[in-house]
Amino acid sequence: MASDCVIEGRNEPLEAPYQVEWGEAPRGGLTYIGQYQFSVNHIAGVTDVIFQVGRPLRWTDGTPWYYGIVTAYSAGTVYISGIAIVNINSLDFLEFGPMSKVTMMTFSINGQYADGADQQLIFNNLNTLVRWSMGTAYCVQILHIGIYPDTGASQPRINAYRSVYPGAQVPIGLGNLSEGLDVVQTWTSTCSIGSSGMNPSNYMISNGDRIDIGGNAQGANDDARDLTVVLVFVYE
Repeated sequence: MASDCVIEGRNEPLEAPYQVEWGEAPRGGLTYIGQYQFSVNHIAGVTDVIFQVGRPLRWTDGTPWYYGIVTAYSAGTVYISGIAIVNINSLDFLEFGPMSKVTMMTFSINGQYADGADQQLIFNNLNTLVRWSMGTAYCVQILHIGIYPDTGASQPRINAYRSVYPGAQVPIGLGNLSEGLDVVQTWTSTCSIGSSGMNPSNYMISNGDRIDIGGNAQGANDDARDLTVVLVFVYE
C-alpha cells in the first residue's frame, strides 16, 4: 500500500507521490491561424477559463511534448508564447495545466548594459551566477523593457541563454537569428505578432543549469541604460 503524506495547510492525507496533473483541453473547432495562434469553439465559462492568460499548455503530435503559455484569449482565439505550433490539426493531444506549473524570474541591469556584445549580463554586470535549482521546466516567454534607449539609429537586442557552467551558452529565443528582440521603452515579448518564439532544442531547463541574459547586437551608440528582463517558465 502506498504510504500517506501530508501537505502543509491540509488536514487530509494524500497518496504519495502528490502531483498536479495536466488535463485535456477542448478541441472542438480547433483551427490553425498562425504559429502562435489558433481558434476553438468558444464556450462561455469553459474555454475562457481554460485558455485564460497565464495558463500553461502542452501539446504533442507523436514527438516529445512541447510547452507554451497563453498570452491572450478572445472569443475562441488563443494566443500563445513558447514553441511554434506548425499544424495544430495534426496534434495527438492538447493539454492545459494548473497555474502552479508557471514560475518566473525577473532581472534588472542598472546603468549602461549594451556597450559591447555580451551574453552574460547577469554574470558580468551583477557579478552573479544564476543556477536553476528546481525540477525540469521550459522557458516559454522572454519579456524585456529598457528605460533609456540607445541614442543612435539602432537598439540593442536581448536574448536568454542556458548553459551548464562553465560550458558554452546556447540561445533560448529564436528572434533575429537568435540575437533576440530589440529593446525599446515598452514591454517586448517573444511570440508577439510578427516575432519568433523559443528554440525547441534549447528551451528546456534542468536542475543545475545556468541562466543568463544578453546579446551580440548592442545598439548604434552603445549607451542604452536600465534594462529589465522577465523569463517565464512552465514545469513539465
